[in-house]
Amino acid sequence: MPSGSEPHRGRSEPAPTGSPGGAIWPARPILRLTRPLERFMHVQVAGGFVLLAATLLALAAANSPLAEMYRRVWEQPLEVGLGSFTLAYPL
Repeated sequence: MPSGSEPHRGRSEPAPTGSPGGAIWPARPILRLTRPLERFMHVQVAGGFVLLAATLLALAAANSPLAEMYRRVWEQPLEVGLGSFTLAYPL
């Protein structure tokens, strides 16, 4: 609780500095912690939308007249090799 001699500080005002010459902490130090998390969450949301769109497209293709072509695409073999070592699996 502020004493009568201290002015009331609102939310938008910066915290007091540790020295008269400059601030030790940014005006809102919590932003330093929350901004990376916020950016990460936005990237995750965008990735989720892409995954959802791809899922809906795959469901639509598998349950349409294109179903036979869709099945053949997934049965195509994918081969990765190095020298005599080869991995070959259908998609």
